Amino acid sequence: MMEEIKVCICKGCGEEKPVTDFWNDKNKKNGLRGKCKSCLKKEMVKGRKKYYQTHKEKLIEKAKKRYSIKNENKIKREYKKRATLIRDFLKCNKCNLLKPLDEFNKGAYECKECRKKRYRIRKKEIAEKQKKYYAEHKEQVKESMKKWRSKNYEDAEMRRQTRELDEFIFNREDNELDA
Repeated sequence: MMEEIKVCICKGCGEEKPVTDFWNDKNKKNGLRGKCKSCLKKEMVKGRKKYYQTHKEKLIEKAKKRYSIKNENKIKREYKKRATLIRDFLKCNKCNLLKPLDEFNKGAYECKECRKKRYRIRKKEIAEKQKKYYAEHKEQVKESMKKWRSKNYEDAEMRRQTRELDEFIFNREDNELDA
């Protein structure tokens, strides 16, 4: 038995083509689009060109913005990579000194000393902000702490007991040393 090759006539070019040259479309009776794949591709290209011509300025502006953002991110990555590895030493990005690897935290680009300095400065700022916030929102903070304690009673109780046990052991060791 010989199988018949099904064909359709394209509404775009008017040619008779095999069914495989048409896209499927569930909404049509025969299940195929009216125009062949090549005609639809030509239409899409024309549509893109027309869209580009009408929105050219906007598209160019978007492309410039996208490029500048990518460029900024690239510069940031390069800055982090500048902490170059030279044998078993690393160059700190803050103090620009070569220091042994054990002077750095894992994955850090600044040495522990510089990091501690930065933390001390930030610690004071953070403490001031927290005091200010607490003064302005005292009731809300107290209420949220009550809620947390009620939800996490076991955890809060465990922390309290651990703290008391640590103090007991610490005081006992001090007394033994004095004796």
